[in-house]
Amino acid sequence: MAKKTAKINQNPTPSKTVKFSENPEQILDSHISWHFNLMDQAPESPWTSLPKHLNRYADKLHAYEKQTIAEIFHEKQQYNHAVPVGRLVPRAQARLNTLKIKVDALYRLRFGGKPRLWGILKGNIFQILWFDPQHQVCPSEKKHT
Repeated sequence: MAKKTAKINQNPTPSKTVKFSENPEQILDSHISWHFNLMDQAPESPWTSLPKHLNRYADKLHAYEKQTIAEIFHEKQQYNHAVPVGRLVPRAQARLNTLKIKVDALYRLRFGGKPRLWGILKGNIFQILWFDPQHQVCPSEKKHT
């Protein structure tokens, strides 16, 4: 019986690459940057109002830029944090599907009483997705109810 051997015409190339090669500790010490490339501005989106409020909240964006990722998303800090997509209201989850955005969680930044800024955090880059002036993407559960 003849022995079969595999013939290789070329060396295989790796199919996966590292997206962020920075040390996670360095990311925590870096300052946040904004990207507007994912901002949902479609008329059917319930959270498209950031452009008309930008002047009002520019100071808040600027203040966040002075903080590091670790300062903004400190684990004991309750206002800015990741929220699993499954906790978002069904309308927000459906909108993510429409936009073909597949993530496990979105990050939210508090902009005062009700307003929230929602996005995806990649390294120190916050990709803005929605401005939620009425805190409707993931309303807080009321205590003692």
